Amino acid sequence: MDYRLLSIFFALAFGCGSSGSTAGGDDGGDLGDAGVAFDATVPEGDAGIGTDAGEDPDLGGAALARYDLDAVHPEGGTFDVAADRFFVGSLGDGSVHAIDATTGEETVFFEETEPGTWWSLGMDIDETKGTLVVCAMDDRRVPDDVDPPYEGWVWELDLESGERVARHRLGDAFDTATCTDVAVLDDGTIYVVDREHPNVYRIPPDGDPELFVTDDELSASAIGLNAVVSLPDESALLAVLYLPSRMVRIALPDGAVSEVDIDGDFLNATPPLSGADGMTWSGDDLLVQFTGELARVRPITADWSTAASVTIDVPAQQTDIVHTPHGDYMLNGQAREFAFDQDTEPFALVRVDTSRFDD
Repeated sequence: MDYRLLSIFFALAFGCGSSGSTAGGDDGGDLGDAGVAFDATVPEGDAGIGTDAGEDPDLGGAALARYDLDAVHPEGGTFDVAADRFFVGSLGDGSVHAIDATTGEETVFFEETEPGTWWSLGMDIDETKGTLVVCAMDDRRVPDDVDPPYEGWVWELDLESGERVARHRLGDAFDTATCTDVAVLDDGTIYVVDREHPNVYRIPPDGDPELFVTDDELSASAIGLNAVVSLPDESALLAVLYLPSRMVRIALPDGAVSEVDIDGDFLNATPPLSGADGMTWSGDDLLVQFTGELARVRPITADWSTAASVTIDVPAQQTDIVHTPHGDYMLNGQAREFAFDQDTEPFALVRVDTSRFDD
């Protein structure tokens, strides 16, 4: 085992199954309980995943059920409704790719030219500014005496040109800050979660990064903060910790942290090192992606202090879930294969049938 690569996994918990989890399959494309191999051709209907095209009357176009990707180990993604396209990042080179939802055409939207080994992770769209906000990491472990070994950044990319219009160094807020995911509020305020520290950072519109809150509730015994979203009324953030998997509520604007008491199945540790990885709103539902499971979480109390969760099995090695007007798409970034330098299956965005939650 390459313990250097294992350190990457624990440092960043890129769970392939985390934004996802795995109760439904083995690594790569092996058949699991879901009964579907995650290969280039997924049988329509099996495990709630199809290959048909779907018309969307609001957009006036067709969406594919599966998009094979050139992006290498795409850990996080989001959807640009105005342009009807996906964005995904890359643990391979830190690039950001755009995928046309109608044609499936994929282009490199942004490529980092600064020296270093770059990873692009969670992302969100700032509709007011017209920017794509990207969490990025610089792996600086070579040479080995670099301290800190990882450095977190937030990039703002113009949605029309792909040009980077702002670059925020999180180390200005906390010396050894890292970055896993971002959430953008309506006024352009950016919130950032840190996997290695129990910290949330805030970047005000046209301002500099600052430490918003640090709290023991934001730490985990194994791997910490991963994905973050804001409540629709922007009264709080919801964040998931990777392993052991749990959800926390971070009140806005005071930063008070409390754990969300979840009734139901909200822990997936099969295979080992699998935890809660990605999140998205799908209507009033909050979807949480594990490696081989997808969870639907609904509030029991209006303030999200308590919630209920149900899960469905999905093919393994998912790293994010992306909501679109065409449906909800899982991203199989295969981050564990990245961490352990293992062979991969084709990377893809695949639509999942969320009506299975009601079966």
